[in-house]
Amino acid sequence: ISRPIEAEDFGRFELILGMDGDNIRRLEQRRPAGVGVKIELLSDYLTEHKSSSVPDPYYGTEKDFDYVIDLLEDACASLLNRLTSGE
Repeated sequence: ISRPIEAEDFGRFELILGMDGDNIRRLEQRRPAGVGVKIELLSDYLTEHKSSSVPDPYYGTEKDFDYVIDLLEDACASLLNRLTSGE
């Protein structure tokens, strides 16, 4: 499920993930002063693919959507593994 980030999220969550550098910059700009939530790129968790971001496939082809799903499955599996292993 996706939804826009709300101001309260910066105090509610320990980690907020962005899909690309623009997302990260916008999140950093909205982060309240003194709030220590981690803001990271989801692509930092990729293990099977090499990409510096997760592209928006909206105006692309079905192949673009398939590629984004592959990236998301890769990164989310790695993130879940890290979270459940206590790293």
